[in-house]
Amino acid sequence: MVAEQNEIVLKAVEETLNEGQIKSATNALSVPAGETPKPTDRERLSRWVRGVLMDPQSYDILVELSKKG
Repeated sequence: MVAEQNEIVLKAVEETLNEGQIKSATNALSVPAGETPKPTDRERLSRWVRGVLMDPQSYDILVELSKKG
């Protein structure tokens, strides 16, 4: 279920953010040294979505930010 929700949010992020924003999100989290195979940019973006946007503690902040935009 979490994987399905992550995929839905990931697709929305890919459709909404521009190339520079996606690149920043992709590079925001570090990859553990020696991780093989090296994750693709989409896998790294997926980790960012799960770790940042889908974190329950982020919800209130994201709601407030959406009201300002």
